[in-house]
Amino acid sequence: MAVVHWSNSQAPIDFTWTPESYRSETRSFSKVWWVVLPMVLLVAVPVIARYAPEFFDTWLESEKTGLFEFIHAVFPLIAAAIGLTLLFNPRVRADRFLFFWVLAMVLGCTYLGGEEASWGQHYFEWSSPAIFDAINDQQETNLHNISSWFDQKPRAIVMFGMIVGGLLCPWLILKRPGVLPHRFDIIYPPLATVPLAIIILLFQFYGELRDDLFPEAWNGFRDGEWLETFMSFFLLYYAIFLRRRVKSLD
Repeated sequence: MAVVHWSNSQAPIDFTWTPESYRSETRSFSKVWWVVLPMVLLVAVPVIARYAPEFFDTWLESEKTGLFEFIHAVFPLIAAAIGLTLLFNPRVRADRFLFFWVLAMVLGCTYLGGEEASWGQHYFEWSSPAIFDAINDQQETNLHNISSWFDQKPRAIVMFGMIVGGLLCPWLILKRPGVLPHRFDIIYPPLATVPLAIIILLFQFYGELRDDLFPEAWNGFRDGEWLETFMSFFLLYYAIFLRRRVKSLD
């Protein structure tokens, strides 16, 4: 499934996927998780928001009790924990590029998860330090409400990576094998992230349909929270598959 060439302990990982082996790694991952669940969320969330707004506000969108906020915080933190374990893997530590890629994943996912929960404030309800009260527009213990450089801009970069990596890389691996550099094969997103990448791409066109989907009579739906849910799933699935790939090299 994977071909590894080692001349010494510092040799790079050559993780070459054929189209068939690339498909096979996702076959072992139930379609319930990577196809059915994203589709159910895509359809069910706006329906619940439209016809059961009280349930939606309390159990989906609330910062303390809502499923969205829980997923946004916990899924990236699980991905960070998976990455942290990989940093101690000898194969990862022997490959400088892969080590720093995983390190960036750990730091980025920790930041995303921590920021979404305001580093625990949403759940433990402590008072923000005075410095955050002064500079944070929601008086919360986080950075993403201070400047777009800590929120919208990093999110746009991550979204772009998910769309390009989740759609273009699988297409090239399956239709144009050999085009992508084999040196980086181990980090290319798996097929299981394709439905999520498609949904994230569709959100770029969502603004044109927003008024039709959500009439002005009900305007409490924060579509950004909906989008971040799919992005959180993408991060978690990516981390799971990256760990599987590294373990397959042992």
